[in-house]
Amino acid sequence: MTAPLSSKNEGYQRLVAWRGPDDPSTSDYSMGSDSSSVLQVFIWNGTRPYWRRAAWTGALVNAVYRSNTCTIIFQTIERRGAKFYITYTVSNGSPSMRVMLHYTSMVKFMTCNSKSLSWDAFVEQPSAKCDRY
Repeated sequence: MTAPLSSKNEGYQRLVAWRGPDDPSTSDYSMGSDSSSVLQVFIWNGTRPYWRRAAWTGALVNAVYRSNTCTIIFQTIERRGAKFYITYTVSNGSPSMRVMLHYTSMVKFMTCNSKSLSWDAFVEQPSAKCDRY
């Protein structure tokens, strides 16, 4: 999955959460970069920052270990001209995966469970209350 983080000409794009589980209208929560740091991902509550991920410096900033899976999520940030993109890929043999901004303000990496035919949360962020503003 590749998503734009910024463009000098087009402004900043954000992923917006639904208002509720059955209400697809937009909520106050969105996820994207900030004009002062395109290499840092924020969750916004309206215009106020709610949570931020450590700035990408080219080094590993986050890792999650799950003993019951062989899935590895890779995150890369790439500059193409005036635009920055964030890309998430998974290791070979991993189940299908999607990323969503939940209406509760949580970023959820979901994996497809072929046995139950449902989506299960693999990673959720923010992971601790201290990560929030």
